[in-house]
Amino acid sequence: MNKPDRAAKAAPLMDWAVVVSMSLVLIHALTLLVIGVRARAWLERHFTLLAIWAVANCAVLLTWMLGGGAKSVLWRWLPPFCMFPDVKWLRWVVVVAVVSGTVMGGWGIYTSMHR
Repeated sequence: MNKPDRAAKAAPLMDWAVVVSMSLVLIHALTLLVIGVRARAWLERHFTLLAIWAVANCAVLLTWMLGGGAKSVLWRWLPPFCMFPDVKWLRWVVVVAVVSGTVMGGWGIYTSMHR
């Protein structure tokens, strides 16, 4: 099997990984929103697990983009990706912004726990 064939077979798998990853992030965020004030204690108790999950989600997004995710059909229908035009550099900016936001959010939670 040559390299283009492997890439073509891996693309749908990575698309599914991104769909699952982003769906879980959305469900998690909405759950924390509903929990409200009690979310802080939960976040503090489960910070290590959430940090590992955040790193895994960022790794999935970056691997997806490095494997051709900028050309994926997910950019046509999966929020937040569907809100951006078909411009490759802008798609990279969106993914880097998501990863950066994850890092900054994790750092904010970490520093607030250790005051």
